[in-house]
Amino acid sequence: MRNFWILAIIFTFTFFISACNQKEDLKTSLENNEVTMTIGEEINVEVFTEEGLDVIWETEDAGVVSVEKGTFSAVGEGTTYVIVKSGDLETKIKVTVIPKAVEETFTITWLDRDGTVLEVDENVLKGTMPSFDGHIPPHDGLEFKGWDPEVVPVEGDATYTATYKADQPTYVITWKHADGQTLTTSVVYGTQMPVYPGPVPTKESDDYYDYMFTGWSPKLGPANHIRTYTAQFTGIRKIYTVTWEHPLNGVIYTETINAGDYAVYNGAEPTFPDDKVTGVRKKFYGWSPNANNTKILKNTTFLAEFREVHKITWMNEGVILQEGDVFKGDTPEYNGAEPTRPRDSKYLYTFKNWSPAIDVVKNVDVVYDATYDCFSDPSKEFEFEESWTYGGLQIVNYKLKDSGTEVVIPLWYNGERITQIGYNAFKESQKLKKVTISDGLLWINSGAFEDCIALEEFKFGPKITHIEHDTFSGCTALSFIDIDAPIVEIKMNAFNGCTNLENVEFPQSLEMIRWGAFEDCIKLDRVHFPESLQIIDTCAFASCTNLVVVQFAQNSKLEYIGGSAFSECTSLLTIEIPGSVETIYNNAFGGCSKLGSVVFNEGLKWIASSAFKDCVELCNFDLPSSLLEIGDYAFRNCQGITKVEIPLAVSKIGKIPFEDCKNIASISVDENNTVYDSRSACNAIIITETNTLIVACKNSTIPDGVVRIASCAFYKIDIKKVTIPASVKYIERLAFYLCNELPHDLIDRNNPKPFGEVVTVFVPKTVETIECEAFVFNPGYGAGGSITGSHYCVHTDASSNEPPMPNWSTGQYGYNWYRGGYIRFSNGALGWYW
Repeated sequence: MRNFWILAIIFTFTFFISACNQKEDLKTSLENNEVTMTIGEEINVEVFTEEGLDVIWETEDAGVVSVEKGTFSAVGEGTTYVIVKSGDLETKIKVTVIPKAVEETFTITWLDRDGTVLEVDENVLKGTMPSFDGHIPPHDGLEFKGWDPEVVPVEGDATYTATYKADQPTYVITWKHADGQTLTTSVVYGTQMPVYPGPVPTKESDDYYDYMFTGWSPKLGPANHIRTYTAQFTGIRKIYTVTWEHPLNGVIYTETINAGDYAVYNGAEPTFPDDKVTGVRKKFYGWSPNANNTKILKNTTFLAEFREVHKITWMNEGVILQEGDVFKGDTPEYNGAEPTRPRDSKYLYTFKNWSPAIDVVKNVDVVYDATYDCFSDPSKEFEFEESWTYGGLQIVNYKLKDSGTEVVIPLWYNGERITQIGYNAFKESQKLKKVTISDGLLWINSGAFEDCIALEEFKFGPKITHIEHDTFSGCTALSFIDIDAPIVEIKMNAFNGCTNLENVEFPQSLEMIRWGAFEDCIKLDRVHFPESLQIIDTCAFASCTNLVVVQFAQNSKLEYIGGSAFSECTSLLTIEIPGSVETIYNNAFGGCSKLGSVVFNEGLKWIASSAFKDCVELCNFDLPSSLLEIGDYAFRNCQGITKVEIPLAVSKIGKIPFEDCKNIASISVDENNTVYDSRSACNAIIITETNTLIVACKNSTIPDGVVRIASCAFYKIDIKKVTIPASVKYIERLAFYLCNELPHDLIDRNNPKPFGEVVTVFVPKTVETIECEAFVFNPGYGAGGSITGSHYCVHTDASSNEPPMPNWSTGQYGYNWYRGGYIRFSNGALGWYW
């Protein structure tokens, strides 16, 4: 027990000494010796130590926090420790540095109603309420109403537009894209200028163009009614890069091409080396893709193609006629003069074919030899002369004109090819019924078969390209003709007067039908024109009185229809003009009395004078928007027309285009037409620039603002009432010619009627000039049947005592200048004027 207490005392003493030697922690001003700072922030830390002792500050990571004499500076994001020592004491301070919080700010823009910037407030704190500190500009007739949209606390960049309350009418303005889609609408006041409120309109690019906005149509103007404006764009042609490459050698060269164009290779023809092992030879074949039919609509690379070739030799009795390389897989063609062999004492030898039979090129070179047929001597039927034009011989006369009934044109005579039939060679062969042209004949001259009145069948050769003028004129027995040849042109009067011709089959190569080619083919009942046809010339089918159907190919290339081309085709019922046609010339369909329907396709630009004159059954039609001009008397005496609508692009209208179209009840002009208008639903056509009324109908009115009534404006129109507004100053000659439904009475200068009786028309004194014969009701009245204008009376509210205009002739009275006619003034005075 005594030893136990000794040990306890020793242990207790040792523990007391150890506790006295342990260092105490320094005390700081930070709670728990921890602090959180933001980057850039500085704080001061105090240390509680004995007076006079130094304090040492050390940071473990100066990239997070630096310290000097108790001042902590936050440098970068992270956590570190600062060690503080003073005498025998020390401590650690935990420092956490976080990023500095960023305050969000935004820009607020204040606009006037027309888009003018009134004020821009930048760096506006998120969540605060923006305010306008500027001056609201005054606007006549408008009172500031507030901002659109309503002002709210800031959540992002915002634009506010001043709104006003108007004491004037408001109009809705519709803004449309070029494709017809409505972009937006806006409201304007009174006569203020509308301003498009949205971003600049855009149009998506296509393969050919990029599009740039150019403005609005119509041009912006002060608002005085509801308007619609359509965005207008101009196309900027795209440019693409074309690269020409060789499969072995790479790029040959590059170039730039406009979108939609075709690339043309301008370098030397590419070559390919022969195979040294097999001996196979290759030559340039073309480009892939095919440059001739590849429109450039993107960056394009053309790769040269090469194909295997073999030598093809053409022989005539041991003589080489032609030799050359042909691509494997192609069919060889002989392009030289046709092989010949001199005749012997009995036979005429003519080339027949090649041996072996021509076949596609395979893996070997080939030699072809000429073979021949022989025939009896053709000189018993024909007279021959040398053809200077085509070489070989031409037939200049048929020896059997009085007896021959059938002719086959031979290929050869005396070792020479027969290439041509001369002028009038078979003319008036009275019994000739059938003609077969050889495969080698190249040309048939004018009048060759003219007036062969028994000719019933004619077979063309495959090399004839033109039918010359009068070739078959007067062949009255010909009822059918199949032009089974690559004919390009049928010339003047080629089939004129073929009175029994009922049907014609045109070739797909045909481009032109010339003057009178089928005129007076009175039994021809239908024609179908090929796509290739470009021109139908003057009188081409005139007076084909049995022609019922005229049909054009769907993708017709026809450029124009000539004057009187189908005139007097009195059985024709309907016609659709191809969109490729730009011009219908004078009297093209004149006198087609049964023509009831015409379809005009987009592309037509000109309808010439009298183009559809006397088409009495022609009904309403739609004129295409491409139309530019309507000629004089274009639709004269078309009784079926009841409505006329003039398209936007029409810029020229000739004299009395709808003369004697007595059933027209409605006339309108596209509202965007810049030359003509039909204002105030007047059912008339007015020249906008001069305010001259030029075309009227039975329901026409003369709107206020019209200054002049043109000559023949109301020509032969059954109008029952005319009110002339004060704006009209001038009435031209024949303006109201034979408007016999107007109230009128014939006037004799020696026996004037009482004042109250029926008169022609009441003219206000604001009209300054009425030309001679402005009002005519009896064209046969007067000396010698001339139109003197002396048979009508005009009422005016002008007085005969009013002073004349300075340029009037002596003896003329009143405020108005009347040239020709009988005048009754408001004060009862009578006047007779020439």
